[in-house]
Amino acid sequence: MPDKHKLNSMFFPKSVAVVGASANPQGWGATGFVIRLRDQGFEGNIYPVNPKATEIQGLKTYPDVKSIP
Repeated sequence: MPDKHKLNSMFFPKSVAVVGASANPQGWGATGFVIRLRDQGFEGNIYPVNPKATEIQGLKTYPDVKSIP
């Protein structure tokens, strides 16, 4: 049986990278996930990843996962 504390990072993350987020105002797919994270009060850092955007939903966007600080 796994130690429940080892699962905390999966169930209670401090940050989330959302690959495939776009500037689509309709909020489909990954962009919808960003919107719902914020609407649900996620308190961690949200890192949208999209090589063609600089900002999505008011958040700085990163071109790839390696670029996230």
